[in-house]
Amino acid sequence: MNQDAAFIFTDNSLVFYDGNPDDLGFYNPAKKNLIIQINHEGHILKKDEVINTLFHEFGHTVDDLLFDNISLEKEFNEIYEEEKDNITIEEYIKEDSVEFFGGVFGYLYSPNLQQREQIQREAPKTCEFIKNLVENYPSL
Repeated sequence: MNQDAAFIFTDNSLVFYDGNPDDLGFYNPAKKNLIIQINHEGHILKKDEVINTLFHEFGHTVDDLLFDNISLEKEFNEIYEEEKDNITIEEYIKEDSVEFFGGVFGYLYSPNLQQREQIQREAPKTCEFIKNLVENYPSL
């Protein structure tokens, strides 16, 4: 498999790609690629985890490649600080503004209607912020 590809679906450990072996997938901003370990135990035991991981990591990809890491900017950080404590859908996305962007993006565009509705209740300003970015992006 080409390690320089933009999207990598692998059955190798993520350690092979400089990742954490416990992660289901990750976005590598240095190499500009999204890597998903398809045979990770978390994916095998919970099929919804595959979808959640893909959409979450795709959120990081969008943040970096399309919006130049807007999750690190002051405006987004203010929204993150205001809404992070409302989050019950997934504890991990409260870790920092980057994970918050990836997580909210993932749930906002999830095929799971209940997750979409829940994230919009828990982080309405973040959802509106991300929707505006996507809707106003020149080539989307």
